[in-house]
Amino acid sequence: HHKNLDEEAKFDLYNLKFAIDALDKSLISDLSEYKNPLGVYFSIEDSELIVNEFNLLISTLDNNLYNHRMTKNCAERILNIFLCALEKTEKSETSAENEAIWKAIKYIEKNFDKNINLSDIANLMNVSENYMGVYFKKHTGMNFTNYLNRKRIFYSVSLLKETDMSIKEIAFSSGFNSPEYFTRVFTSAFSKTPKEYRKENKL
Repeated sequence: HHKNLDEEAKFDLYNLKFAIDALDKSLISDLSEYKNPLGVYFSIEDSELIVNEFNLLISTLDNNLYNHRMTKNCAERILNIFLCALEKTEKSETSAENEAIWKAIKYIEKNFDKNINLSDIANLMNVSENYMGVYFKKHTGMNFTNYLNRKRIFYSVSLLKETDMSIKEIAFSSGFNSPEYFTRVFTSAFSKTPKEYRKENKL
């Protein structure tokens, strides 16, 4: 929902409804420990991560790619981000940690189609690979490889729909190092091969 308070101020309202018993029980348990879950501060990074997750859900539905597991994972990632925000509100994490994660996400957005890995990002941020891996998952709800592959997969969707590029060309253009790995990741995410998706959705 888009709400305009006046000519200079506006905000977007996102609604997420889900059955509690459909999500990870430990996640729900962690949420229930907080006395004031509404009194939470979201950083710009957290807010954009949540918006990205909602956009992923919308894109999944718009592109006829609904998958129960993916929807469940998106909901859990949103709640994980919410939990992280709660923890930061109560414990006030260091600015260095927040800056490193934010820069890492921006780096992925800009370079996902290249041969990048967690070590590259850790070196760029002047932190250890282990540190980056732990806090990347803490802030995004998924590990680096899964986050990177998700970005690449949704980029490949537009190429499958809008171009006549071969599956091999799309795989390499999206950042995957082989068509076989691309097909495996795509099929795992959407329960259909890139070829099957293109046949059903080619513009």
